[in-house]
Amino acid sequence: MITRAKPIDAKAYNDALHEPGVEFVDGEIREKEMSAISCELASSVSAKLHAANRLKACKFYVEMSYRCFADDPMRFRKPDVSVVLRTRLQNTEPEDGFFAFAPDLAIEIISPSESAYDVDQKISDYLSNGFGLIWVVYPKSKSVVEYSGKLQRTLRESDELTVPAILPEFRCKVSELFQ
Repeated sequence: MITRAKPIDAKAYNDALHEPGVEFVDGEIREKEMSAISCELASSVSAKLHAANRLKACKFYVEMSYRCFADDPMRFRKPDVSVVLRTRLQNTEPEDGFFAFAPDLAIEIISPSESAYDVDQKISDYLSNGFGLIWVVYPKSKSVVEYSGKLQRTLRESDELTVPAILPEFRCKVSELFQ
C-alpha cells in the first residue's frame, strides 16, 4: 500500500528548516536519529577539520540545512557536519537558515538505527545535486566511505583522510577519528 505524506504548512516547514535533527524529504519531515557515538564523532570530525583551518579558508557547520535539490526545490538535507569555502559565502544571508547550494564537503555519521536504504537515498541525493565530496563515517567498522563525483573508496583505520582542494592543511588517519 502506498501512503502519501500529509502536506505541511509554511510555518511547520520553516520551523523544520531551523530545527536540528530533521530533514524535509519527499514531502515530509523526517527525523534524523543520532546515537551518542554519532554525535560525539560529529564533534570530533568537526574539531579536527577546524584545527587544520589555519588560513581560515573554510566555515564549518553542524546540521546546516541545504536546499539545493533540482528535483524538489523544497527538499532540504542536513549533513551532520559540512564545510563551505568562505569565498562561496559572500552573497548568502545567514538569517535564511539554509544554503541554496551544496557544501564543499558533507559528512554523515552513521547511527545504528539508520537503514541502508536511507543512507543510500541520502548519498544519491547528494551526488545528483552537486555535493562534490562526501564522507560517510561508519563507527562500528571504524571506516569512512568517500564519494567524489563518480568515484567511491573505502578508507580503513590505517588510511589517511585529506581534502586538498578544500583544506590543504588537513591530514588525519581514519583511526584518529575514533580516539
